[in-house]
Amino acid sequence: MRPRHSRLIVGGGVSALVLAACGATGIGGSAVSVSSSPSVVPSARPLIQALIETGPGPNGLTATSESVWVELHRDDLVARIDPVTNQQVEITGVPAHCAVAASGESVWATIAKRDLVRRLDASTGDVVDSFDVPGPCGLAVDGETAWVGSTRDRAVYVFQEGVAEPIHRIEVAADPFDIVLDETSAWVTSEADGGTLYRIDRASYEATLVGQFPGIGFDSAEVAFGSLWLNARDEGHLYKVDPADGSVVGQVDLPEPSGVVAVGDALWITLLGGGLVQLDPVTLEIRSHEQLPHGSLGPPLYAFGSLWVAALEDDLVMRIRVDD
Repeated sequence: MRPRHSRLIVGGGVSALVLAACGATGIGGSAVSVSSSPSVVPSARPLIQALIETGPGPNGLTATSESVWVELHRDDLVARIDPVTNQQVEITGVPAHCAVAASGESVWATIAKRDLVRRLDASTGDVVDSFDVPGPCGLAVDGETAWVGSTRDRAVYVFQEGVAEPIHRIEVAADPFDIVLDETSAWVTSEADGGTLYRIDRASYEATLVGQFPGIGFDSAEVAFGSLWLNARDEGHLYKVDPADGSVVGQVDLPEPSGVVAVGDALWITLLGGGLVQLDPVTLEIRSHEQLPHGSLGPPLYAFGSLWVAALEDDLVMRIRVDD
């Protein structure tokens, strides 16, 4: 299992290219061409609202109604930021090492090194549930349930608040790395045999292989604008996938993209080397490309009317104003 980001950015421009030239295809459809946009003019408007010092190695982010929660990748703990004061107000005793996700006032954390999944109460910071999972990493939550990928068990586990054992175990490929949910499906990316994409039906819990990407490993996934967006940092690609059949309908080439989030009518993409890209999800044209003052960026979070981005090597979380 590779960390979600581990290398510094190496050169390269930001452009949208023709998909067929890169040799990756999804099951169920053919590639489409996307017009090139190699030249981007950064905007002059100020971006940074706050630079928030955190514990060692902030990476994954999530939010509840009153707080932003941070996975401290170098400290293996969960921290909390107050969005009113823009300060880290607490490093909890709750371990985390891979992912954090929230639903309602519950915060879930996977701890791959300890084979544990924990759920904490956002109002108290206390652990209220603990589950044993071999090498848990990928995490998605909805209501009172959490979907957890086991990197050592070729499976996705489904847990429910207050229930000691998993309510479902679904076999997928080896090394499931990330999970994202929509209303009917759980989408699971795996690093087995390159990149694979599975769809799990949330009603029947049946898993189907819907996409294969030889030699490509996915770091994260997002559902937005009626499409599935697959982020391949090391290969420098962001794929647009039709969730109806798993076919790839577009591709954007970027230097080491680390994550993507939808805000308003745009996608915002962080680049490992410090870039922040605004993308039109329909045309795949790049609307803006900002260079932020810090690098080693984690996946972005949109909460409390702002974009939040962790800078792992600088022990900072940036709060960024974007147009929604």
